Amino acid sequence: MYRKNSRGFDRRASPVVALGRLQIAGGPEFGRQFAGVSAESASRAIMKALELDPADGQAWVLQAHLLIDMHQPADAKYALLKAEQLGADSAWLALNWAEVYEDQGNIEAAMEKYRSVVANSAAKKAALNHALQELTVYYAAHHDWERADETFLKAIAINPRGAWLRLRYADTLLAHGEFEKAIRYARETLQIKDYAAARRVLAVALYGRSAIDVNRQENRARAQASYDEAHALLPDLDAVAVEASRYSGTRIIAETLIREGLVAKMRVFRRLD
Repeated sequence: MYRKNSRGFDRRASPVVALGRLQIAGGPEFGRQFAGVSAESASRAIMKALELDPADGQAWVLQAHLLIDMHQPADAKYALLKAEQLGADSAWLALNWAEVYEDQGNIEAAMEKYRSVVANSAAKKAALNHALQELTVYYAAHHDWERADETFLKAIAINPRGAWLRLRYADTLLAHGEFEKAIRYARETLQIKDYAAARRVLAVALYGRSAIDVNRQENRARAQASYDEAHALLPDLDAVAVEASRYSGTRIIAETLIREGLVAKMRVFRRLD
């Protein structure tokens, strides 16, 4: 693809930059992926663009994007600094900086970059959606559910049929013990696309709802119905307990399965404090 399309680009960098951009899919559902070509093919297009015009800031932004995908954050940082020196200014410049900051452990700086993308009225849907998803996960990790829901719903408004977007949020909610919301968004995911991961999230969240009802000694009928539906989806209780014991938000599932005599403590339960 590169050889076919690069003929005639020997004096102009911008078409080759466009070619490199087309070969990188930062899609709203699946994040960073290569669309039908390899990373090497995209890299060749970008390197050709830089050979033709080393002062093309957008080519340096794409170079940073690739370097992040290839787990070379130091080189990516150099490319981003070069892009800024050359006057590049785009949502993906900010997003790439955010990922470099995250790699450095500077989470707050990363979140500021994501917020700048959300505030950028010129940001394209893919970039905006990516920033909103990252902010949603951040707010959820801080139990700021009002802002987590707000950013998630903004992302859904951009991509109403976003099955993966719903699944990612359902999984995040599940890890934090937000079982009712996790059930809701896992079901919505499955209405759009039958992901095996969505069935797993739904099953574990249903086990969570059942555990809550059992521990509160109320709504035993709902507890049993939730358990039955969960068991039909994911019948391996040992595996459920092992997975649930890994997160504080879901540990109640493992504890309840053990107390009810459904799994053996010594086999599956471990505390992660």
